[in-house]
Amino acid sequence: MRTFVGGRPAVVLFFVLSGFVLDIVFQRVAQTPYLDYAWKRFCRIYIPFAAAILLAALLTALAVNQGVAGLSEWFHGKSWTDPVSFELIVAHLSMDGIASHSSLNNVMWSLVHEMRISLAFPLVMLVVLRGVPATLAAIAIVLLFTELTAPLVTPDTLLASLNATLYYSTYFAAGALLSVRRDDVARRASEMKPLWVLATIAVCVTLLAVPPGIKGSEFLFGIASVVLIALGANVLQRFLNVAPLVWLRRVSFSLYLVHLLILLATFRIFDGVLSPLGISLLVIVVSLAATELCLRLVEMPAMSLGRRLPLSKAKGAPFASP
Repeated sequence: MRTFVGGRPAVVLFFVLSGFVLDIVFQRVAQTPYLDYAWKRFCRIYIPFAAAILLAALLTALAVNQGVAGLSEWFHGKSWTDPVSFELIVAHLSMDGIASHSSLNNVMWSLVHEMRISLAFPLVMLVVLRGVPATLAAIAIVLLFTELTAPLVTPDTLLASLNATLYYSTYFAAGALLSVRRDDVARRASEMKPLWVLATIAVCVTLLAVPPGIKGSEFLFGIASVVLIALGANVLQRFLNVAPLVWLRRVSFSLYLVHLLILLATFRIFDGVLSPLGISLLVIVVSLAATELCLRLVEMPAMSLGRRLPLSKAKGAPFASP
């Protein structure tokens, strides 16, 4: 069960998948100047994020402050714990990765790393395009470096957050390498016997169920994620093309931004009015509706802005391929 409800394995899977998708984006915009590439990523990620933070600040200011009986410390102690102020909003918008600067929408910690790595992604591709040995060697060096430096930096600081970003960049690199070699990977996956495919998936699901607190667990999550994505490109393609899942893929970023806000607000508003089950069902309905609104009113206009206002008129790739 932990495989399907654990937050950390899902984030690692998301990072590997992001690297896979960003490679496809990178190949499509290979002749785009870096400033234009960075501007599009800024519009794609930061503008919807900023809108979600402003919405979170509004909901926090309007929220009923009393606790909701029966809910965990995570609900009461991780979100909406600080009075809304201009300084708090600015601290969130700075994306500095400090825990106290994520209380308005605490899922943003992973987006901080996503934003930084996506802006530096051409550097990741500079390594990935040099082949499997170079990529694996770079991943090993970065993992060793971040493991050695982590105890030397003060926890919950900008420097600690940047060190974590460097660490998580290895998962993006693994996903990008998988994307670069996707034709070969798909061919090899198609040659696997169904029994071996099922056995491999079972092992990966088991790895994703490892408790996050165990040392090395995220590395196991990363291995499982790479293998699942490699198999998924071939085995799960038809399943993922079912209409509801296509819609969920389209709105996934907006859902990521608003789902926690809807959950926190709905439980506070309807506590004592509806049963916990009723509130949970309402959270799902409202989250899906709010997601579609966020997509149409914020995310799509932000992406359109990135396409309409290029920062550079020059031609040339962010980094030349080797």
